[in-house]
Amino acid sequence: MNRMLVISDIHGMYNELMLLLKASSYNPAEDRLAVLGDYIDRGYYSRNVIEFFMDLKGKHGPRVTLLKGNHEDLCLKAHFGDERHRQTAVRLWMANMGDRTLASFNNKIPDEVLSFLKKMRVYAETEQFIFVHAGVHPSLPLSKMRPADLMWSGSSAPHSSGKTVVVGHVIRDEVTYYPGENTLYIDTGAFQGVQGRVGKLSMVDLTNSVVHWVNTGGSNDGTYEVKGLTLNGGT
Repeated sequence: MNRMLVISDIHGMYNELMLLLKASSYNPAEDRLAVLGDYIDRGYYSRNVIEFFMDLKGKHGPRVTLLKGNHEDLCLKAHFGDERHRQTAVRLWMANMGDRTLASFNNKIPDEVLSFLKKMRVYAETEQFIFVHAGVHPSLPLSKMRPADLMWSGSSAPHSSGKTVVVGHVIRDEVTYYPGENTLYIDTGAFQGVQGRVGKLSMVDLTNSVVHWVNTGGSNDGTYEVKGLTLNGGT
């Protein structure tokens, strides 16, 4: 198939992730996959999600791009740095349901997992796309942007490179392309299902301009086309 697939904001929804990969016929030996961060917190199976991607990256490294989101950033700040900043980070992490991540690891995240999170990049790009968790500064090259901004902040202006920016972080009802921003928003609120609301986990096939999705609980799934986005083979 050799598709370019992208997903974001899984938030511990491991069962939905497995169903979505199956529904999209994901083939790690042929497809390329970019994950835009927020693997953990809010859902109950963060450990399963992280261990799955650790294994996938180990087996298919060049075809798998794993980016860091603000929830991984919170987790790492809660574990590293000076005591005062760690205490503040722990409170903020717990306020964002980091306790569910800790519980999934039996209240202690292994060093190899923390190391895996630390090594994640904060952006990636192809000839047509910029991949980042939250957003980019419109006029700066990626190498000049602060990692915190890439994981936490966004912009309503298109990037000066002319590339389409693909982001998670901000929830939309469905995957949505904003031509004025030249930005594709792909977070559809998977974790909302554990809060009694409707949640969906979505994956975008950038090669064919198709969205695959499953709702929380996996009782329904489907596909739809991305409207308004002109693609060049997903490269």
